[in-house]
Order: sequence, then structure tokens, then C-alpha cells
Amino acid sequence: MHSDIAKTLNNIGNLYQAQKDYPTAIKYYQESLSIKETLSDTEGQAVTHNNLSELYYLAGDYQAALHNAQASLAFSRKLNHHNLLLNNYRQLAKIQAALQNYKSAWEAQQQYISLSDELYKAESRNVLAEMLARYETEERTKEIHQLRTEQNVQRQKLSQQIHAKLRLIYMIFVISLVAFIIFLLYYQKRREVKKRKAVQAELEVLNRHLERRVEEEMDKYHQQQQIIVQKSKLEALGNLAAGIAHEINQPLSALAMSLDNIQNKAEKGAANPEYLNRKLDNMQNDIRRIRQIIEHVRLFSRDQKNGALESLNLNETIRGAIELLQHELNKHDIRLSLQLTPQPVFTIGNRFKLEQVLLNLLSNARDAVLDKANQGLYHEEKKTIALITSLQDSQVAITVRDNGIGIPQVLVDKVFDPFFTTKNPDKGTGLGLSISFGIIQEMQGSIQVQSAPGIGTGITVTLPLIRSSNATT
Repeated sequence: MHSDIAKTLNNIGNLYQAQKDYPTAIKYYQESLSIKETLSDTEGQAVTHNNLSELYYLAGDYQAALHNAQASLAFSRKLNHHNLLLNNYRQLAKIQAALQNYKSAWEAQQQYISLSDELYKAESRNVLAEMLARYETEERTKEIHQLRTEQNVQRQKLSQQIHAKLRLIYMIFVISLVAFIIFLLYYQKRREVKKRKAVQAELEVLNRHLERRVEEEMDKYHQQQQIIVQKSKLEALGNLAAGIAHEINQPLSALAMSLDNIQNKAEKGAANPEYLNRKLDNMQNDIRRIRQIIEHVRLFSRDQKNGALESLNLNETIRGAIELLQHELNKHDIRLSLQLTPQPVFTIGNRFKLEQVLLNLLSNARDAVLDKANQGLYHEEKKTIALITSLQDSQVAITVRDNGIGIPQVLVDKVFDPFFTTKNPDKGTGLGLSISFGIIQEMQGSIQVQSAPGIGTGITVTLPLIRSSNATT
């Protein structure tokens, strides 16, 4: 009776949740929880705490959401309920991210991924164990049936041997023979069991050795991948050297002009303190500008093999990448259309690796536009690259679109393959998009390509959104 009341209260809470009346839904769920606590319904308490956590999260009360998620996790651990544990860790990751506790959010997400993998492995082992048990049961059933048949034959012969000694002796011989056969079967079975255990032990040793080899090869792969990423980063800086030099030359020219003006004023005796202070302030700003450019290039070119994950402001990261490429686009009269979200949006990753991805995408777009221009295919339209950010539920999308030469449809699926390129050998190695694909996967994101020959190409990077400036923190 009480259990039915608790279920009814849950259903009422669901209706209010569907209507987004979260305070009323929370009230009914709490009444249901009180009944389940009275009934000592562990699984029911785990589920209801998890539902309350989601409601508090939707209502913006993240501390209450965290308290209920932790309570649900405690009950789920007692039950060792994998599905509830998966829901708990996924909920905790979401709440911790909302509280800006990114380390705890990352750890909860890793627990979720690990538990998903363990559940898959456990199910695989259970299936194999069930298959083996069914096979052994079938074999034992056959043996028992065979033994019972033989026992019936023996009984018939024994009943006949009561009436004759010769038949009795013969029957004893038959029984002895059957017993010997059974002993041989038992002995053979024991040998097979021992042999099977020996093979299993050998397989376990081979598996451990194989796992160790796989780990070693993966370490080597990651090291080689890091070298390739760093090489690609340095190649990108080499290609952008003219733009970086231009960015530094501008404040240097301003400094030289300021010094000439101060010297001329000093020679004429017209360098009053107000004029000198204004000029010195301008010179300090130019020096800071040079330092910022050099520091940006230094950090970008540094080996990021141990780069920590952090909260990234996507709009700032995009502007940092554009800074390095803007002069190159201006030099070729390529118009950059920048359409960023009005509010800052944040994801988790490494800023300089994401800048490397953006530089690769923008450089490819520049080359596609220039290829189309060299073929004389632009008429009234202008050479254009658009960089757009947009929000999609719990994700943020970054799209780089050009009106360049485009990619044939049969080649679109190959653009992320290492060393695949449609450029001339002196213009590309075919590693840029492959490296970008790996970096985006590392950031738990995805990357897609759409292209049409003669019309242009659009590449969209989708990353998990942890918060935006108008989100409750």
C-alpha cells in the first residue's frame, strides 16, 4: 500500500516536472522519499535522490543537486547497481561543471567512462561464462543419460544371473569392465581439466604480456603523435612568420617615430613634461604590445605534451588565433567575417592546442580561396572566409566556412587520413586535419566536413559547453 502511494507521488512529481514547475515537483518527490525511507527501500531511495538531484539542477540549486546526487551514489554503491552508478557519475559531472569545480567534474566523467567500459567487459565475461556452463551441462546430461542406460542393462543382467552361476560370473565380469571404463573416463576427465587449467594459465600470462606490449606501443604512439603535433605547430608559425613580423613591426615603427619626435622637440627646446609623458605612455603601450605578441608566440610554440586541461573562453581563443593570421589574410585581400556569440562561452581543453586547430582550419580555407583565385574563378564575388560560433543545447559549435575551390565528394571522407592532401607537395604534408581531429577527440568533441567543388568548404568543430556568461554559477 505504502509502496503504491510512493509510486503515485513520483508520477505526480513527473507531471509537474514536465510542466517545469520544479518546486512543486520537488515537494512530491520528497514526500515519496520519506515513504521509501520508512520502508527501507534502498533502490527506491537511490532512484528518488537521483531524480531530486536533476530537479534541483534544473531549478538552479546546484548545492542541493550535489547533496542528492552524492546520497544517490552512496545507495547505488551499496546495491552495486551499475546503471544507477552510471547515472550518478554522469549527474555529478554535470553538477560539478556548473559549480566550476572542473577537476571534480572531470574525475566524475572519467568514473562514468570507466564504469561503462567495465560494464561492457563484465557483460562479455558473463556471456562467455553462460556459454561454457551450458556446454558443460549438456555434456554432463549426456554422460548421466549414458550411465543410467548402462545401469539399467546391468540390473537386467543381474536379475538373470540369480538363476545361473555362469550368468552371474559373466555379469560380475561385465560390471567390473563397466567400472573400469568409468574409472578410465574419470581419469581422462581429470587429465582434460588439468590440461584446460594449464592452457588457461598460459593464456593469462600471454594476455598480461600483450597488455603490457599494447601499453608500451600506445606510449610510443602518443610520444610520436606529440612530436608530429609540435612539428605541425612550428610549421604553422613558419608559414605565419611574415604576419608575426608585421604585427611586431607596427609598434616598433611607432616607437622609432616617437623617439624621433622627442629628439626633434628636445633639440628645439619644446619638449615640455606634458608632451614627454604623453609620448612615453604611448611608447610603453607599444612595448607592451610587442611583449604580448612575443609571449603569445612563445606559449603557442611550446611543447604542450603535458598541457593541463582548463576552462577556455572560446571567443578569446579564436581572437588569439586570428591575431597570428590576420596579416596573411589582409595581404591576399581575403575578407574575414567574424560572427561570435554575443556572450562568452566556455569549454574544457588546452588553449594552445585549440589555437593550433583553428590555425589549421583557417590556413586551409586561405589556401582554398587562393587556389580558386589563381584559376580565375572569382567574378563579382569576393574572397571570403567566415568564422562562426553558435550554441547547440549543451554544446558549442565553431564553423570555418570559405567560398574557395572546394573538395570533390569522393575525397571528403579521406581528409582526416594522415598524409592525405589535395595541395601541391610544397604546400602541405597532409597532417594538419589529422592532428586537428586527434586534438578535438581529446577534448571530447567532434569535427565534420561539408564541401562542394567550386562553391566552398565548411568545417564544424563541436565541443562540450560547460557554461556561458548568462549561466548560473
